[in-house]
Amino acid sequence: MTTCNGPEMVQLLTPFVEEIVGEKNIVDLGMLSGSEDFSHISQEVPATFIVLGTGKEGNVPVHNPRMQQQEEIFKYGAALHAHIAMQWLAQQANVSKQTATNS
Repeated sequence: MTTCNGPEMVQLLTPFVEEIVGEKNIVDLGMLSGSEDFSHISQEVPATFIVLGTGKEGNVPVHNPRMQQQEEIFKYGAALHAHIAMQWLAQQANVSKQTATNS
């Protein structure tokens, strides 16, 4: 199954990602083929799959027992998860408040 991002979620979350990694570090990889479990999730709910790019260029790819990771990048993954969650939750709270006010 192909992993693809929901366009609405990409538009919604990209500003939050830019705040952590900067616009120049965001690359659209298009659809990803392979056996990624996330593809099943993205078929059911709006989703965005983010690749950190922790592999070392010229070495074996990820999911290989001999892979080498650039561990200094892991902190960005943790920051992205936390920041996106906090910003998205705050945004949803504002939408709920506006909906309640308009009712």
